[in-house]
Amino acid sequence: MRKVSISILFMLVSLTWGTTWLAMRIAVETIPPVFAT
Repeated sequence: MRKVSISILFMLVSLTWGTTWLAMRIAVETIPPVFAT
């Protein structure tokens, strides 16, 4: 049971960090620096 919960939490953290990275990458490419602040 402990290994399953650790695996689920690891996948959740990885998914959260991955989507945050993707959003930042899209923002850097599309939003001008003046509006990003």
